[in-house]
Amino acid sequence: MATVTTRLDSHDRRIARTEKYQAGENPEGPEPVWTDHESRRDGGGGWFGGGQDDGFARGRGGPREPKLSFPRYDGETDPLPWLNKCDGFFRGYRTLEEDKVWMASLHLDGVAAQWFFQLERDLGIISWPRFAEYANLRFGPPIRSNALGEIKELQRTGSVEDY
Repeated sequence: MATVTTRLDSHDRRIARTEKYQAGENPEGPEPVWTDHESRRDGGGGWFGGGQDDGFARGRGGPREPKLSFPRYDGETDPLPWLNKCDGFFRGYRTLEEDKVWMASLHLDGVAAQWFFQLERDLGIISWPRFAEYANLRFGPPIRSNALGEIKELQRTGSVEDY
């Protein structure tokens, strides 16, 4: 029972941290969130008069956090593009390693969500690299349908001397 309580507490903390990210707050502490039109030094026309935003919050503590939406996955296609998008999201938001699988699991639908439920029940909490490996094994194309599979299927029909 203590293990269940610990896991629920951990999930509650993760949900609170995720909600703060989505609200534009810094979950690590109070830091103002600036919009592009605030605090322009030249009257709002951009630094060089063009108004272009290069992604840096000049004079406000460094680059702004990107506004990314987390990709969803339903298990109907190859998971590799989805896993790559997840990695991009994690880099953009500097997601902690221990939160990656949990965050990705919230965005699984259909057979992928069912698969993850079974995986977590059988193996418990797993790392992101292990999760990616299992997702590729379960939902990725079989080895026989790619170039490596074709090489694997080659059979020798004679000796080297005959060749």
